[in-house]
Amino acid sequence: MGHTFPSLPICVGLLAIGALGYGISIWLDLLALRDLGAAREAVLFSTAPFVGALFSLVILREAITPQLLVAAGVVLLLREQHSH
Repeated sequence: MGHTFPSLPICVGLLAIGALGYGISIWLDLLALRDLGAAREAVLFSTAPFVGALFSLVILREAITPQLLVAAGVVLLLREQHSH
């Protein structure tokens, strides 16, 4: 695309930010596993994409896209009541 690669200090900084964010995410996930149990933690962890989508609509004022509508369809599927 003709873009130049960022300089080494910028790359190192971005990698550090990513590693820190990912590390904190895993640490918080492990705390949730220990305190809530696997089932409840999985339910909470699976809501992250929907919280992110809501954040992008409300705070960032992003447009509604077909991908976002598909995510809304997944929410409807997850709310389905069934018995075994």
